[in-house]
Amino acid sequence: MNNIIEKLYKKQATLEGHTYPMSCMTLNENKLFSGSWDGTIRIWNTETDEEIATLEGHTGIVLCLTVHDNKLYSGSYDETICVWNTETHEQIATLRGHTNPVSCLTIHDNKLYSGSRFMDNTIRIWNIETYEEIDTLRGQISYVNCLTLHENKLYYGSQDKTIRVWKI
Repeated sequence: MNNIIEKLYKKQATLEGHTYPMSCMTLNENKLFSGSWDGTIRIWNTETDEEIATLEGHTGIVLCLTVHDNKLYSGSYDETICVWNTETHEQIATLRGHTNPVSCLTIHDNKLYSGSRFMDNTIRIWNIETYEEIDTLRGQISYVNCLTLHENKLYYGSQDKTIRVWKI
């Protein structure tokens, strides 16, 4: 059995650079973005497996990443969301509003949705053009671990083992 697996799957490379464990990754075109407990984001070329850049802007663990229109959005234990240009690797903005770690991010209809857990227990909605907070969903929200959107519904997974659905 191992011979079959070795023939089907072959380790190609080991990408090293982070000084603490990784907590999240996302892909966009030929770039892999990795977030770490060291508070950095590293960008890797998926064709050469070489590191392109290291992004430093968070003061806590990078917990989540998402990419949209040449912008990388990173959520952190430091309660912020950083916005980065994926071409120049420069930080464009820092979004503040959560009062606990930002645990998840997703983009839908040109809006960024960010979830937070612990005592914050909110889902915040941001304008991705102006980087201003549009709205905050509160009430019956508990420890937002993950979220996604489809059509006009927001689904989020909670620490209480439920998936809750909000019409947006």
